[in-house]
Amino acid sequence: MFSEIEKEYKKGLQERRFFAFYWPRAILVVVLALVFDLGLNFNRWLIYGIMALLLILFVAVFFLRDWRRGLSRIEPEKLRKTARRHRVKVILKADDEIRINNLVEDLRRHNLRTKSDLELAINYFERNRPVTSKPNLLEWTLSIAVTLSSIVLLAYDTETGVINAQKFVSAFGSTMTIAIVILTPAILAKFISARIASARTKVDSFITEDLAFIYVNYEQYRGQLEGQTRPRQKQSCRKS
Repeated sequence: MFSEIEKEYKKGLQERRFFAFYWPRAILVVVLALVFDLGLNFNRWLIYGIMALLLILFVAVFFLRDWRRGLSRIEPEKLRKTARRHRVKVILKADDEIRINNLVEDLRRHNLRTKSDLELAINYFERNRPVTSKPNLLEWTLSIAVTLSSIVLLAYDTETGVINAQKFVSAFGSTMTIAIVILTPAILAKFISARIASARTKVDSFITEDLAFIYVNYEQYRGQLEGQTRPRQKQSCRKS
């Protein structure tokens, strides 16, 4: 039950929407870049430049679509009264309200309707929040050492007993090309994800935050949880 709620909930998060839009296109571009570079021997830097521009274009298109999506959810009268520099906050707030309302509807469908039920859900997601671990310096060093060892083995000339410099440069260049082509979209995605997170709560704690907000404002959402009414949006005080 809780896993179904979490799965549906995460579909509405901006970071997940970005990954769903970005990664299928990024993977296709990376595959095409490797084919044109290693398979068809096109100009390496030209291919890499085109790939980088396409990745940036994907990011721009996503945020443009998300911006228009957010504007469409705001009443025209309210939008006209909002200064342009404040529209981002208004759009984020509208996105929060829609996300919370969808969560409330999902809770109701799973018969989680009382404050005790909300406490149970909060405790469950708090206990099962994944623990993120970052690779330490030793792990990075070992990974680099293994990669370099593989390249050295490819360049080693068994007849002369020495490393063939030409083979080493060729193998190292090919490895670095593949690494750059593969890592570029991942680095860009990580950067965008960090930018989204800078204005939002972490994805893993989002659902706990929203459940806590519903719990604190239970009377506002009580009718909706019981399948009677929609919440009064003007009373929402959640910060983006």
